[in-house]
Amino acid sequence: MLNGVDRERLEVIALSALLQNPRVAGLLLDEVDRAEVLPDDAPAPGRVGLGSWVRYRDMDGGETRSVRIVEAARPDRELELGVLSPLGVALIGLAAGQSIIASDRRGTEWLVQVLSVTRAYDAAP
Repeated sequence: MLNGVDRERLEVIALSALLQNPRVAGLLLDEVDRAEVLPDDAPAPGRVGLGSWVRYRDMDGGETRSVRIVEAARPDRELELGVLSPLGVALIGLAAGQSIIASDRRGTEWLVQVLSVTRAYDAAP
């Protein structure tokens, strides 16, 4: 589930990345096409989108991490996860309690469960 603004931004990001990273860009386009789309200004409450803080657990290794989903993660910011990473693509649109099989750039797969999602507008007074 994505709002129209997030859907449009994600589609532009994916299309821009098709030449540099066709596999992951294609996966993101698939996710965007598959998502239920809300009106442009409607928040997708409790769903992972750009700018979301996500706490997730690697169900295979047991590690829990919190990251912010961003357009392009900077190497000096370990709490950022780029939406064009395989894990970033896998998390888009998920809600707390949902799980997905994610893979890394080498094709290794693992089960990931979303523990919590916080968007900027969720924290607003």
